Amino acid sequence: MTLLPAQTVFQDQSEWSAPIGALLAHSNLTKQIIRNPGKQNMEHSITTSTPHVSRGRLDEIGMGDPVFTAELIDIMLEDGALRVQKIRAACHAGYQEEIGKLAHSLKGAALNVGALALANLCASIDESVRKLGTPCTGEQVGLLEQEFADVAHELSQIKGELTA
Repeated sequence: MTLLPAQTVFQDQSEWSAPIGALLAHSNLTKQIIRNPGKQNMEHSITTSTPHVSRGRLDEIGMGDPVFTAELIDIMLEDGALRVQKIRAACHAGYQEEIGKLAHSLKGAALNVGALALANLCASIDESVRKLGTPCTGEQVGLLEQEFADVAHELSQIKGELTA
């Protein structure tokens, strides 16, 4: 079993760009994306119970404006769900390049709202299909769907707090 390169998994702080470093400073995330080339499977594990969304990053990008932050959450919920559906369809159809593009795009959106585990998973899928040429698997998509569901649940709770 091998870990993907640190710049993809966002674990080696020397490789982080300033925005990612600042974003991770608000979280105790220790999730790892693991790739097993022999079996083409992925697993992820959480070594501590951490939030799926960095509230500090979300507050930062929302510039302290609860209405604007709630709008950003709505965009992420709608756009993210659509991208996850498209990744599932592209995986089923074998459109690897499209999977990579969609995963890359979702990674950026996830980083914007501080959903680091989701961003790591997207980066792993992107690298797997576009750089390593490994076909996307249903298992990868299942992990992505579960992580997005967890992020969506947490974002919905945060939005409820903001609009209460």
